[in-house]
Amino acid sequence: MSSRLAAVTAVLLALVAPRAARAEPAASVRLALAPAVGSVVPGVPVSDAIGFQFPLQLDLGWAVGPLTVGAYGSWGYGLVGKCQGSCSASVVRTGLEATWTFASVPELRGAAPWGGVGAGYEWATERRSEGGNAVTTTWRGFELFSVQGGLEWRVARAVALGPFLLVGLGRYTNMALDAGVDTASAELTHRAVHAWIHVGVRGRLVLDGRK
Repeated sequence: MSSRLAAVTAVLLALVAPRAARAEPAASVRLALAPAVGSVVPGVPVSDAIGFQFPLQLDLGWAVGPLTVGAYGSWGYGLVGKCQGSCSASVVRTGLEATWTFASVPELRGAAPWGGVGAGYEWATERRSEGGNAVTTTWRGFELFSVQGGLEWRVARAVALGPFLLVGLGRYTNMALDAGVDTASAELTHRAVHAWIHVGVRGRLVLDGRK
C-alpha cells in the first residue's frame, strides 16, 4: 500500500524538484455523499450494513508547485441498511495521498482540473438496538487504493472551491462484535472488495498564487 504511493510520489517529486524551495503548507476540507458498492465478505453487500455515509474529510500536507503530498483523515456519518430499530453507523478513513493541480482551462470558465491517488486504512462501525438488544459491529481493513479528481475555481485570493469525485477500493480484514457484556473479534478468512464513491465539494487553501 504505502510502497506503491511512495513510488508515485517519488516520480512526481522528481518532476518538480527545481521548485522544492518554494514548498508551502497545504490544507483542504471536503464534504460529500458516499454510497457503498461491493461486499463486506463474499455474499454480504456493504449496503446491508451501511448504505450511505456523509464523509467530512481534512487533507493536510505540503505543496511543491502543482504537487501536494500529505495525509488525509475522514469521518462519515452513516445510514444503516435494513434497520428495524434504533441504528447508527460511522466510517473512519485515514492515510496518505498525492494530488496534482493542472493549469486553469479557459474553456471551463477558468476552472483548474486536478487529480490524485491515495491509500490508507478504514474502520466501519454499525450499531443496532433491536428488541432491547444492542450490538456494535466494527469492520476494519486497508483502503488498498483510491483515485480522485475534480475541478476548482478560485473564489478568493487564497481559496479554491469546486466539485470532486473519489473512488476508494478497500478490503476488510477483521471484524469485532460488542454486545455490551460479551465481546469478540476475529480475522476474516473470506474477504471481498468494496468501494466508497465520494461525490462532493472540496475547498482548498491556496498559498501560492501560481497554483
